[in-house]
Amino acid sequence: MRRFQVLGANADTGQDLQLLVEAASPDEAAHLARTEYNMLVSEVQELPAPSPAAPEAVPSVGSGPVRPASPILDYRTPSHPQPKSPVPHYGALLWAGRYFRAGATVWYLLAIVCLLATTVRGAFDFYDVLRPTLPAPFGMTPLQATLTVIVGLVGSYVLGLIGLFIHVQGEKLQALRDLARNSFGLQKP
Repeated sequence: MRRFQVLGANADTGQDLQLLVEAASPDEAAHLARTEYNMLVSEVQELPAPSPAAPEAVPSVGSGPVRPASPILDYRTPSHPQPKSPVPHYGALLWAGRYFRAGATVWYLLAIVCLLATTVRGAFDFYDVLRPTLPAPFGMTPLQATLTVIVGLVGSYVLGLIGLFIHVQGEKLQALRDLARNSFGLQKP
């Protein structure tokens, strides 16, 4: 068997590799590098036989010393590193956030109902005020009808703001939970 230095790169990562392979021919050395080490071969060089006086000397060819063939180690970090200890669930924060968002939905619905009621009531009031032949059933003047609509619109706006405030508090609780879970177990350098 003869010794060959095989130069190339890992087919998956593109990392440069040098292998020392014992084979009968350069083609067999390239084939071994491709099949056994998943290597894209760029060059195969035959190495001189080691001299009997220095059996442990490693010949140097090209730009650097020859490394013995070894398995390819994956030094990449995993895409989802596992924490060193289990991460707490923080269920109370999760449920509190959900309850706040559900409460905000109730306030949003109240604001929508108030807006619809104001719109319908205002339309009837203005219709009654603008009819010249019949007296208004509630005795509304144009100013009273306008004020009724304005009060209803302001009320629906305030209800919507209350719902928004509660919704933001629920989102804050969810963000606090996520921050606590994501920072759990991390060490500062």
